[in-house]
Amino acid sequence: MQKSALQEFEAKLVLHERGEALLKKSIEEARRAGYLQSRKIRVALDTTPILGKGAVKDTYNLLAEGIEQLACRLAELKGETGGTWAERQGLSRYFASSLKGEAAIDWDDKKQREEVVDGDCAGCPRLLGWADQAQAAHPEQAERLRGGRPAATLDRAGCGGEAGGGCQIKSGTEKDRVVSVEDPEMRHGRKSASKRFNGHKAAVAVDMESQLIGAVEVLAGNAGDQEESVGVGATKPSG
Repeated sequence: MQKSALQEFEAKLVLHERGEALLKKSIEEARRAGYLQSRKIRVALDTTPILGKGAVKDTYNLLAEGIEQLACRLAELKGETGGTWAERQGLSRYFASSLKGEAAIDWDDKKQREEVVDGDCAGCPRLLGWADQAQAAHPEQAERLRGGRPAATLDRAGCGGEAGGGCQIKSGTEKDRVVSVEDPEMRHGRKSASKRFNGHKAAVAVDMESQLIGAVEVLAGNAGDQEESVGVGATKPSG
């Protein structure tokens, strides 16, 4: 079998949510063939990084891209192009190739950076409010408007309000920070103290005696190995 054929087959399993059913069937067959003798098995658990395909951007461009994509969703409902609708709403600057790259400011100047963030954050509640109104009028578009990628980005992009008004980039990295509009489930993860990745984790439970895989789960990239993967072997059927 060619590698491309296997990849296509695996993709179809994921698309039609048949991967777990195939794994269960494989375990049943392994038990029938005598590879699994006992109802109780000892498993080894491990995780491995899965690199995400979504483009990872800094908070400035992440917000801009989230605003752009949500604006395009709202424009579709009005029968307009995203650019035309955004221009009427004063949001054209978010349709630039790079908000950060085209902002004519001194990025070493904290005050000027804060002004850019204030402008971005000020537009988010207004846009999300329009999305709520559009969702009420078009409930069939709920997933695209509020549950989809742009809204998730605007809700959790790493900005926070200040006591005196305005917004700022939060110091450090939020644990559950969205890192990509294309894939809002991607997270910053660490395989070790020195090795960081952006994406997800695959958690695998293997029977110690037969070496057969008994359960597989995809975890968030920032999920702790000690906390999250323990439930994989316990919650997934083992035959």
